[in-house]
Amino acid sequence: MESSLRESRAHFGSTRGALAALALAFLILLLPSSATADWNTTQVVSGAGTSTSQTRIAGGTDGSAWVVWKRNVGGFDVIQGTKVALDGTQGPIITLSGPTLQATDPVIATRADGSAMVGWLNTAAIDDTVHTVSITADGTVGPITTRSTVGPVGQPAADISIALGHDGTAALAWRKFNGVSWVIQAVKVAADGTSGTIHDLSDPASSASAPDIAATPGAVPPAVSTPPSFRAVWSGGTGVDGNVFSRQINPDDTLTDLFQALFPPESGGVGTGGDPHDVQIAYEPDGAVDIMWVREREGQTTADPPVVYYNDAIEWIRGIAGTVFSAGVPQFINTVTPVLPEEEYNVTTLDLNQPFGNRPVLAWVHALNGGGYRIDTSQIVRNGQLQGWATPAGESLTEFNRPVIAANNSGVGALGWGVPSVVPGQSNSQWARFSTTSFLDPFTPTDTYSQDTGFVIANTGETMAAYTGVDAGLVGSSKVVTFTRPGITVSPGQHVYGKVRIGRKSTRFISIRSSGETTAEVTGITLSGANASQYSLSGANECIGEFGSGNNCQFEVNFT
Repeated sequence: MESSLRESRAHFGSTRGALAALALAFLILLLPSSATADWNTTQVVSGAGTSTSQTRIAGGTDGSAWVVWKRNVGGFDVIQGTKVALDGTQGPIITLSGPTLQATDPVIATRADGSAMVGWLNTAAIDDTVHTVSITADGTVGPITTRSTVGPVGQPAADISIALGHDGTAALAWRKFNGVSWVIQAVKVAADGTSGTIHDLSDPASSASAPDIAATPGAVPPAVSTPPSFRAVWSGGTGVDGNVFSRQINPDDTLTDLFQALFPPESGGVGTGGDPHDVQIAYEPDGAVDIMWVREREGQTTADPPVVYYNDAIEWIRGIAGTVFSAGVPQFINTVTPVLPEEEYNVTTLDLNQPFGNRPVLAWVHALNGGGYRIDTSQIVRNGQLQGWATPAGESLTEFNRPVIAANNSGVGALGWGVPSVVPGQSNSQWARFSTTSFLDPFTPTDTYSQDTGFVIANTGETMAAYTGVDAGLVGSSKVVTFTRPGITVSPGQHVYGKVRIGRKSTRFISIRSSGETTAEVTGITLSGANASQYSLSGANECIGEFGSGNNCQFEVNFT
């Protein structure tokens, strides 16, 4: 990139001009050819071998990620994984589960520094059992650890959820069949990897749905060193008996009382029932907690005669930092989506995500009143209100598969979804990236069909998507594709130095700004062109390095 400078040199009381050029050499960090807009070429990370499935991704704030998947090796279903950097460099493929056991349903969670925990179900035990491995920030994989009770026969575990504390602790929640009902169980994991007590969280006489669990953030007052608590949420019962429940594991591994969100109808109350589902939890950076779910709401207006209404709506409980959810004490329930008489706004599925250092974001499938579907997104803002975001999927007559949303700490988001494939019973993944300066950057894989979309978004805006791509021979591969949009702007485009006395120096300033949406790297700043020797640079070396989007640097160009 070149920017012209005007040289003006004093000689016997007169001036003359000549052109010099300032050359900026900068390296765009990700260089593969563009596949779709600024999404780079798709890369297979699972290597050669048998078909893969159940691809999952999670990563830290620098955008590096662990991608894991399921694969059959020598007759055994194993969980494998690899660490992938934003430039596409990947580490070795590691078999995380026991190589002679049977594993399925991997789950992965990471901290901001990139340390991670991977969990899965070992189906080769007496009955399905929860196993995990921990991974340090430098990529060291720890031992396989059994987290749930092994057996007895006919009492499997299922539906693992993982939350990681800022201090190296962790907690897992899952469902365990007790012979009569599915019970929510959870265990806290110390920083050294040892398990605490396996707790029964839910009523053992009533079956519960898949749980979600989250950790309080490290920045909660009074100090960053405050040990985290872990709160699990789930729904239980069906029909009029349906309800939403929660329980917290305290830092000392004790439990709070069982909290029930929905109470029997009173005058103006919301009532119980409605088959709540998709119950999820996320924390805001200041420690406020958000619990959301989808439920059919019923009621009637006060009109004469009354108008009966019903909607499958997203409901929301928000508690400020330190809120105690006491048994028997109702919390105020908001509705995220409209509930209006004679106007349908039905929600089928919900995804709630907790970015590092930012407020939660959510996406849901909206069943349109006139037929068809749309995906809506929103973000929680500072005052505890919701702000609509983007609808990158458009409208479709066919229902979208469950949406997946992610974001970073500066408001860059990514949303994935699935649409029916030409292969019966399968779907095609699609997704889009969006930000405050780029409304939509869509991507559609070219595989025969695709699924299992997930995202990691660096604080600097680079985005990595992972998915399972299946070819015409029905062989699956775990793949990643990255989004980069670097740019450098030099300002001003030229300087006029005017008359300069002989023997004096005249100084002008040049600014370099990272004008793209992702990180750019300046590798060198040099002078070139006619009479370049009559100029010098000062402070230019301080402008060599990586620049996040919007960052800038200034240096001097001296006419000598």
